[in-house]
Amino acid sequence: MCPLQFKIGYLLKYWRTKSKAEVDFIIKINNEVIPIEVKLKADEKIGKSLHSFIDIYKPKKAFVVSYTGESKKLTLKGCTIFFTDLLGLRESLENQA
Repeated sequence: MCPLQFKIGYLLKYWRTKSKAEVDFIIKINNEVIPIEVKLKADEKIGKSLHSFIDIYKPKKAFVVSYTGESKKLTLKGCTIFFTDLLGLRESLENQA
């Protein structure tokens, strides 16, 4: 995980493997690592990169944020994945802190 050069309430990081799998943002709240994928359109498909991250780090939750942001959730290997828009992400993170 590599840190970005700025903070917006949380230290934003990203994750990339040598084989080019990557997750857009990683944040840590209360020692819990949370992956965040950003997509233009809402889609229930979980990409290979997010699958890989979940396999390796076993987070309890993840977010897929999109412009249209339909509120949905599903579970993959014990990780609850929330599909939301940016406002929904903000509210979820504020409730967790």
